[in-house]
Amino acid sequence: EHKITADQVTSILNQWKDQIEIGISRSLSVGTHGFNDNGTSGISPTYFSFNVTEWKKIGKVNEEGHPLVIPITLEVGKFPLFLEGPVRMMKTVQKDNAYTIYSKVKNSALRDHGLNMYTISASLKGQSYDMGRMMSFTPGWLENQSVWFHMSYKFYLELIRKG
Repeated sequence: EHKITADQVTSILNQWKDQIEIGISRSLSVGTHGFNDNGTSGISPTYFSFNVTEWKKIGKVNEEGHPLVIPITLEVGKFPLFLEGPVRMMKTVQKDNAYTIYSKVKNSALRDHGLNMYTISASLKGQSYDMGRMMSFTPGWLENQSVWFHMSYKFYLELIRKG
């Protein structure tokens, strides 16, 4: 059994919080990338992909005979905007920051200006089919740039919570 003091717990939690804030800052600097999206919207990205571009074999194989490796270098893949990212970020910020997020989202490709509603994603045009099943749907259908009320409601709920 190992006992720690309240001060030690506070110190650990503050270190974790600092690391999370660094990660959020890094994600915003990486940005997003999609059709008519240069990645500078300032809206929190939701998804990234990582491709191993350099690795080192460790001399072992898995049960199927494939070599096991240690990744040395990763390349970050960017995706278009999804409403989930800003909705979750709004849960963690103060009222002023929530209004800034709202303004950015309202003026982004996440808003269907004809319907005056929010879509779950910006345009997926030009994305790789590696994104998954959402790429098989035409825009406005299922996961591809469609209006899902539950996601819009999550966004509105966070706005209400922030006053």
